[in-house]
Amino acid sequence: MAINCRRPVTKDDVEVKLCQGANESETFILCRSAGRLEKDRAIRERFAERIRERLEALGRRLEHTRKPADRSQVERQIGRFLEKNSRAAGQFQIDVTEDKSVPAGLRLAWCERADGAKWADVSDGAYILRSPRLLPGLRSLEDLVGLAEESPARL
Repeated sequence: MAINCRRPVTKDDVEVKLCQGANESETFILCRSAGRLEKDRAIRERFAERIRERLEALGRRLEHTRKPADRSQVERQIGRFLEKNSRAAGQFQIDVTEDKSVPAGLRLAWCERADGAKWADVSDGAYILRSPRLLPGLRSLEDLVGLAEESPARL
């Protein structure tokens, strides 16, 4: 399955690469934008901050409770807030371990993974447009950049 790509063209802050699909009946347009990069990073950081806050609150609750905590309930709670903040969920390593020295019987340990944001750093600011047609009317990639900026729906 070979995909034929043309060289990237940059206009303003948008870099565009046109790739024809393997079956030659569709076109993929890879776009990178500096503005989108900043926006994606800000969104991911906001989600990461929410996860940090929830993990800290859950850790405090487990430390201060006087009753045994249900491990499956704690794990479901963690799963729910990771799902709600999925853009940053891969940045965290979270472990719930049994600890008989605390009344809850559980201890929450978490850290941010150094490699967790690697893919996000590469993919932030990039998006792919797919067109079910070949777009033969384009004379150059500069035309495509203009079309992508005007109306992605026309692609």
